[in-house]
Amino acid sequence: MAVQRVASFSAIRRDFEEIVADVVQAVWELYRQGSPQGVGYDPRAYWRQGPDDPGYHLLRMDPWRIQVLRGRDLAGGRPSRIWAAPST
Repeated sequence: MAVQRVASFSAIRRDFEEIVADVVQAVWELYRQGSPQGVGYDPRAYWRQGPDDPGYHLLRMDPWRIQVLRGRDLAGGRPSRIWAAPST
């Protein structure tokens, strides 16, 4: 007789919710601490309850091309920087 492993839906859901909460917190801290000076902002200015605020959501984006143009580069006649994802 084969042994069948079954996980309860509630246990899977609880694990998933814990993982999502960890990711939300990690992204919040990354943005709060990782922005260069003068570029970022404290996200709490928009989501007062922090990462638990019901209006705070994450959106994953997988870019294929990013173009960066700084004002000082534009004023100095320097071209923008472009990153492109490697072809697959």
